[in-house]
Amino acid sequence: MSAVRGALGATARQPARVAWWVAANALATYLVDSVICPRSPGSAFWMFGLAFGLLQAPAAATSVREFVAWPLLTELFGLAGFYLAILGFILAFGLFAWIPFLTGVAAIVGLVGAAVTGGAIVGFGQSAVFALRDPERDMRLWPIASGLGSLALAPSMLGLIGSCGPQDVLALAIGGGYGLLTAVPFASLMVSGLSVQ
Repeated sequence: MSAVRGALGATARQPARVAWWVAANALATYLVDSVICPRSPGSAFWMFGLAFGLLQAPAAATSVREFVAWPLLTELFGLAGFYLAILGFILAFGLFAWIPFLTGVAAIVGLVGAAVTGGAIVGFGQSAVFALRDPERDMRLWPIASGLGSLALAPSMLGLIGSCGPQDVLALAIGGGYGLLTAVPFASLMVSGLSVQ
């Protein structure tokens, strides 16, 4: 319980950083779904991780090295996460698809599996930046938070498979939802010396 209070306290001590984190995720989703995808759906696939990484970097980075590493890791692990998310979709879909009346449920479960898998892989890559800052800190929290937070991004991920995700205000809300879901773990990892266990 003290870890939860500490994480909430870390969030309260960094209102500007947390606000930028939420806004950056909302802007990245809007940029990919409402600006890039309608003009070039194929580009949305390549720009998804890069847009998030570049807009998140001012909140996540405390040095030039971290500012450069964050978008690169987000993009590289985002691409890897996409391909492994396909495997997550197939596995989750396969659990229910063999029952004829559960095919719709299987598709939803598959999408959830894909979002969590892809988000966790991106979080794993991004946790390297936190490890640069404090190698002794337990980084397991961030891939879990990123994976679960990615549930909010599932509709936006449609742009990665050829159709554009939700547009305009809905895109902002989806990205902001991810930012809100991950704000407390993010803030707790940004605070030097806070033990996250």
